[in-house]
Amino acid sequence: MKKMISIIMMICMLTVTTSVGAVIPPEDAVPVVPIESIVSESAEFYIEASKIPSGVLSVLSENGASVDDASVIEIISLNDSEDKAICVTNIIDDEIEKDLFISYVKDENDELIVDNSMAEILAQGPDGNWNASYPPLSWNGDYIVNATATAALYSDNWVTFYKPYKCSFSYINYAGVNIDAIDIFYIADGSLYTYPGFESTGDVYRHIVTASAQSPVEGRTYSGTNYFATNRVMLFSGLPSAGQGITFDIYIDGECDSYHVQL
Repeated sequence: MKKMISIIMMICMLTVTTSVGAVIPPEDAVPVVPIESIVSESAEFYIEASKIPSGVLSVLSENGASVDDASVIEIISLNDSEDKAICVTNIIDDEIEKDLFISYVKDENDELIVDNSMAEILAQGPDGNWNASYPPLSWNGDYIVNATATAALYSDNWVTFYKPYKCSFSYINYAGVNIDAIDIFYIADGSLYTYPGFESTGDVYRHIVTASAQSPVEGRTYSGTNYFATNRVMLFSGLPSAGQGITFDIYIDGECDSYHVQL
């Protein structure tokens, strides 16, 4: 009898051990994405929002950013120039949102130029004494364009894969600037993998999502979608051209300003 009880106990222990060891995460488990992997390679500076004074975050929020302590703030150059965009990155459940802001101001010749003041203050880092800069720290641009790129995230528990599918934009007009049209292009280049399975197909692919509007209304959000194939995901590494970015074509008084930001 004692021998039989011992055997039963061993079987129970084996069953419990096997069950625990065999727990498999859900196929679409939310990936744990390191901060370094979501920051643009062209970013001049980045920092977690939890390390930024609340006054600075308020300025971002007032101008349309969805920002909390988990957000990452990046300063990224426009067209590899001295002009800068501010990017607020959020991971929400199983999606990543890249929220870009370009601010403009009129110069002494009454011509619009990119207003880098806010980006330059942020890029100084904590040593720049942010608290002393607010107030009156603010964007004083004549108008601010905000564009957002959204992608779904997937993981094989080792690597993070993407399905870019949506972009949107809006703008705030403080000085009656005449906006003829705005075109936003969310462009993603990478290697195609199967889903589920996460096996390389050997194919290189470009996915483009656009959002456009003629005579866009201030404060209104315009969006576009281009859904990814259900049986494919993208990997943004391993290729010289791999990555994602947003191109802005902004038409003001009949002229086009074009900018590209590498995300």
